Amino acid sequence: MDKCLNFKTYTNMKATVEEYLLKFDRKDVLQHLFNVIDELEFIKKTYGYVEKESYCACLLHDIGKAIKDEMAVEFCLKHDIEMLEIEKKVPAILHQKTSEYIAKNTFKVTNEIVLDAIRHHTTLKANPSRCNIELFIADKMSFKDNEYIEVADKMKYYLKVSKELAIFTYLKELHEKQNDLNIYHPQTHEAYLYFKKLL
Repeated sequence: MDKCLNFKTYTNMKATVEEYLLKFDRKDVLQHLFNVIDELEFIKKTYGYVEKESYCACLLHDIGKAIKDEMAVEFCLKHDIEMLEIEKKVPAILHQKTSEYIAKNTFKVTNEIVLDAIRHHTTLKANPSRCNIELFIADKMSFKDNEYIEVADKMKYYLKVSKELAIFTYLKELHEKQNDLNIYHPQTHEAYLYFKKLL
């Protein structure tokens, strides 16, 4: 399990991430990261800029998926990573926290904006940073699964209006379907209320 922490990093972050994920046989995650970066480029094309921290956050946001879901709770306990009871029941959600931990301790990321965006990229939170907003949008717009592709397309459409509306489109969908979800995280609900009030 701690093999995820013992890894030599290089100056080229993209090359390091690629080697890291291939070492743990997560080519699928690597492809997803590249898809997310493509969506970040779409955001940049739409608005003319993105936050300087967003590329690094996109590149590292799922690095914790090197840890298998069934090992996530044990990893968090061992490394004093705070968990909610609801997260222990659906350990896949913990990858945002393990990703932050690995980004900080293996990839030596010290930028708190990047680390916070990684930590909340799945659930989001109320009053997120611009980096967190861009990572969240890019991540969700990259989804190719049938159950998400419609809302991902809606996000891309409403992104032309505002980033906040694109996010609210996704959060509203989750809020309306919360009883059908494996987990409706309290931070996601707080984010929903925040953006609902904002708009």
